[in-house]
Amino acid sequence: MTIPKTTWHHSKKSEALRLLETAHSIQNHFYQTQEFLVLPELVKNNPKVVYFPNLDYYKIEDFWKKAKKFPDTYRQKSGSFISKLASMMTEDMPKTFVETQKKWMRIEKGFWKIISALLVPSPFANKKIKFILTRFGTICSDYTYYLKRKNVIELYLRADADISNIAEALFIYALNILTPEKYSFTEREAIIDFYLTRTSLAKLFPNYKPTLDSLRSTQQAQLTKQSENYLRKFGFPKKQVFTQKGNCLFIDDRPFHLTKNESKLFKLLIQKRKSLVNYDEFAEVLWGKDSYDKFSLSAITKTVERVRKKIKSRGIHKDVIQAQKGQGYILLD
Repeated sequence: MTIPKTTWHHSKKSEALRLLETAHSIQNHFYQTQEFLVLPELVKNNPKVVYFPNLDYYKIEDFWKKAKKFPDTYRQKSGSFISKLASMMTEDMPKTFVETQKKWMRIEKGFWKIISALLVPSPFANKKIKFILTRFGTICSDYTYYLKRKNVIELYLRADADISNIAEALFIYALNILTPEKYSFTEREAIIDFYLTRTSLAKLFPNYKPTLDSLRSTQQAQLTKQSENYLRKFGFPKKQVFTQKGNCLFIDDRPFHLTKNESKLFKLLIQKRKSLVNYDEFAEVLWGKDSYDKFSLSAITKTVERVRKKIKSRGIHKDVIQAQKGQGYILLD
């Protein structure tokens, strides 16, 4: 068993990039779709809260335009843009980071021993791990997914993160590598929740709070309203992304063109948004009342995948159509 070499990083530049990545996820409706709460201050130990500080973004030319193009904004020559954003940051690193590092070092040997047995082949082989410490965004996330490093795994950890969130971030990376594009956000989180609560890893992380339970829990009405008002300030009011007017479909009020069967399927999802549409209902709209003789689960699945790809091509996160294994699909916009 080899323990990957781990480094810890924090700087104004990394904080600037974290804000840019967070703004990008606000723009493509990911946080809104998954029912996260975007707030101007940190609510500690709450996986549902996304901390996006109330800074003078208007002073940075084309901030939201560049955020929308992330990660290309970072890959291209945008040094002055990043520097301006970084100038708004402070370099103070919360003391909690030091304690988190110490706690992780005490259990990491046991963690990697269990992981070497659970994940074969290991997605961590011959890799270095870089934990980027931040005060912003979600409680943890995989940054490697954006920057596509070959030998270095880059993971974000928020100031209030527990060592269990380090394990969660590592699993997010592992699933992105082992099963790219296979699982929706909800399915990935369900897998991670299982590993950290139902396997021998649970003994190492007794304080782990399952992400899905947090997202599905009833939140204080005040926080929800605060998040809606805050997003509206930046021009992202709560609204339905997908609409239907007559026989025409729209994304953010722009025409959305689909094939005949794709359109039938998607219109049904819109009509029953936020409710489960089972396979029999899809079959009836696709093939009529005699759908029993024509039923094809494969055809339904492939049609959904085509619609997902077309939604993604319009800048909307693919997980707006979420699969309920063995049952059907739900539209969350």
